[in-house]
Amino acid sequence: MLNMLNLWEVMSVMKKSVINLLTMLAFFCFCAFILSSCASSSGAGGTESSSRVIDSSSSGSSTTGSTSSSDEAAKAAQLRREIENFENEMIFFDFDSSELKPEAISILDKKARWLMANSRFSVRISGHCDERGTAEYNMALGQRRSTAAYNYLKNLGVSSSQLLDPVSYGQEKPLALGGTQEAWAKNRRDEFQLIQR
Repeated sequence: MLNMLNLWEVMSVMKKSVINLLTMLAFFCFCAFILSSCASSSGAGGTESSSRVIDSSSSGSSTTGSTSSSDEAAKAAQLRREIENFENEMIFFDFDSSELKPEAISILDKKARWLMANSRFSVRISGHCDERGTAEYNMALGQRRSTAAYNYLKNLGVSSSQLLDPVSYGQEKPLALGGTQEAWAKNRRDEFQLIQR
């Protein structure tokens, strides 16, 4: 009985020691968090004030740094606009045709120049159709349309590694709804999706 009582006292003391240890550990973590927060806040302020000193004493080096970052931001914004324009500019086809029209050739020439100047991008060309005809026929027609653009770009010198396999969505992804000539004309198209490699 005495041994049990001693064991119980030892366990109680150990439990209190573990609780004290965990409390101290939590307190130190909290202090470290507060100190790191203060350091990052004062670090930002310190950087800001030191940059003000640099601005007033040597405007040349500060201007170069800000010009460099603003140049990079401008280049990134320009690239985003170019990508958006590239992807938004589609080519269109006549009814039941995969023949490239003169307007399409002009657009593809521009796309080829852009791709050759931006080799870190690949393009996926998808062919689309209006809803007239069977689903199977339109899938095949969409494939012929995307393949026509693919082959044209390849013949202009765009690297094969930049040209992903052409795909067809047939009539599954219409751009315009409605059974009008205008809607059908918008749906007979190739779309171009850029993928950064």
